[in-house]
Amino acid sequence: MPDPNNRPHSAIAVTDRTDREVVVHASRITKRFLGKRESINAVSDLTVDVHAGEFVCLVGPSGCGKSTLLNMTAGLMSPTTGVLLYRSAPVPRPNTKIGYITQKDNLLPWATVADNVGLALKIRGVPKNQRRDAVERTIHVLGLDGFAESYPAQLSGGMRKRAMLGRTLIYKPEALLLDEPFGALDAQLKLVMQQELLRICQEEKITTVFVTHDIAEAITLADRVVVMSKRPGRVKLDCQIDIARPRDVFGIRSHPRFGPLHDELWQALGDEMLAGEDM
Repeated sequence: MPDPNNRPHSAIAVTDRTDREVVVHASRITKRFLGKRESINAVSDLTVDVHAGEFVCLVGPSGCGKSTLLNMTAGLMSPTTGVLLYRSAPVPRPNTKIGYITQKDNLLPWATVADNVGLALKIRGVPKNQRRDAVERTIHVLGLDGFAESYPAQLSGGMRKRAMLGRTLIYKPEALLLDEPFGALDAQLKLVMQQELLRICQEEKITTVFVTHDIAEAITLADRVVVMSKRPGRVKLDCQIDIARPRDVFGIRSHPRFGPLHDELWQALGDEMLAGEDM
């Protein structure tokens, strides 16, 4: 792996977004949920753009609307007010152009790894021989060779995450939405999965929005980190991560920019925590 300390952290390390298409455009979004006694705004006047090929991490206190924004982008719900566009068009229900991975392990327990990975292609009517070839390629890319006929209960936590990632990537989504997908993994396995995700997103040039509570994870993965305020969520800070790619997740903490970026993000997030929301 390259030594992160030898990488420049000048402007050349920063992703240039000026000539890139805006994939996700949220303008002055409010999402209101109606309860029995009162309504709750999850987000209010939220404005953020995500450009083609960009990796954006969302961090913020619990309940600030991070997952709500992903759900609206996925077409699982609509904004109460404001404009949400995917590639300049209103988001359909559901948005079949994106892949969505949550914390929950939703592999089919009665299906093998191969059947789980190929599920989306089967649903879409892809012929069996084409589906088999695509599944074999995906399993190889994810380092699951030898486990194609295994069942989820026979896999480690990291293997299950790889299988979930493969089931989403196999149909080549234009964009990925990930809601704390590595939150339940131990520290060492989380690093392995972060490196794998970075490799895949870079090779496939996938536009990615990733929700996390872990500032170090956000710095490791993202081109930009968007810190959201306490509920109702708004953009508190939009921070460019000026660390060159490719990144070595195992050594990035020693990069000279890691500490200052961590301090800046923590200051913004800490202010929101002290304002009344628990992490």
